[in-house]
Amino acid sequence: MTKKVIVTAALLIGVLSLSATESHARKEYFEQFQKRYVGDKETDGQKKLAVTLERMTANKQNCFICHDPKRNADGIRSKKNRNAYGKLLDASGLSKTTTRITFGERKDAKIVREKTALIIKGLQAAETKKLPGMKRTVLQILAEGNLPVTYKATELE
Repeated sequence: MTKKVIVTAALLIGVLSLSATESHARKEYFEQFQKRYVGDKETDGQKKLAVTLERMTANKQNCFICHDPKRNADGIRSKKNRNAYGKLLDASGLSKTTTRITFGERKDAKIVREKTALIIKGLQAAETKKLPGMKRTVLQILAEGNLPVTYKATELE
């Protein structure tokens, strides 16, 4: 009986550590996105974007900045489906395989700095580009306080 409890506890800890690792990577992206485009909320665009991001965070929708919220035929959302901005970030070198900061790595300041620098570099590379069908760059859209990709309310339910 004791062995079963220990094995179950070990498996649970393993699963929790894996899910914590994933959330840290997303957290880093979102933090850098906010620092870069909202900053100290000095401009009207930054203030407007801050309100949008706060609302998305409150509704647990901040992943839709890069991921497509549309459900597949089974009614499931997949984080593998990126929206146009997410695809642009991926093409700009922002990949979770190179920028993931694991729970153990968070204690190593050098690794955190290096991977954060890669996240910033990916954001910078993407902001100079235009999304398909857009006349303005990502940075111009963000400076106005808008997200590069928008959705209908029904797609976010």
